[in-house]
Amino acid sequence: MGHIRAGIKAAAFGITLLSYFLLTLPVLFFFKLKPNFFRKLLNSLVSFYSKFLLKMMGFKVFTKDECSSESYDGILFISNHLSYLDILILSSIQPSSYVTSLEMRKTPLLGQICLLAGCVFVNRKNKKNIHKEIFEITKSLTEGVNITIFPEATSTNGERVLRFKRPLFQAAIDANKAVIPITINYNFINGHLVSLENRDHLFWYDEMTFADHLWGVFKLRSAVITVNRGKFINVSEESDVIELSLLAHEKVNSKYAPIIS
Repeated sequence: MGHIRAGIKAAAFGITLLSYFLLTLPVLFFFKLKPNFFRKLLNSLVSFYSKFLLKMMGFKVFTKDECSSESYDGILFISNHLSYLDILILSSIQPSSYVTSLEMRKTPLLGQICLLAGCVFVNRKNKKNIHKEIFEITKSLTEGVNITIFPEATSTNGERVLRFKRPLFQAAIDANKAVIPITINYNFINGHLVSLENRDHLFWYDEMTFADHLWGVFKLRSAVITVNRGKFINVSEESDVIELSLLAHEKVNSKYAPIIS
């Protein structure tokens, strides 16, 4: 039964992605002319498609929102990171571009998805261009693009929130834009609490292969996820990047439920 379910979901997933590619492919020819205009357009499309894909896969996302605003414009969202599924989950509740690695861009299928979703790519192995990358993120924020970063710089096994990498926080300071901390908690898999025994059905980390893991996700009947969206952290040009990163980590970590059993 699991293989039949997976086959049906995989077919629906493939058709959906193909329709997205066909719809957005022409954007690539004009993207360099007005990148942030097209990023916002792509972000809205990704949000629509993410809602559909999550429903198709049997995923339910509940949002606990401490923000008073119903719309966001040029916000730097900071989130913990557990899986590639995080992007579908976060996109389903708010349009946003994502900062990801050049390695991800080279990953088959995932790389093409990221490119056509308007992602900003950074080279985590070579820090020579970090100022250029911060400038690109700053410009996007200034022009009203929501940007989401995963400052742990890797997806984890869910046992704790890793220390945040600090450099990209500078973009919020340079753009004088607010930061919103987000905490993702995967709660249930097929009606069972997420635990050390079943977490690998959803969490994607270390040397797991994407294709095999995604096939396993398609086998699942259901999953429940909670997203805690915290209060605005106001930022100014005088803000300290170290203090900002530590505060964001504290806010994210305070809402996180570690996987311990």
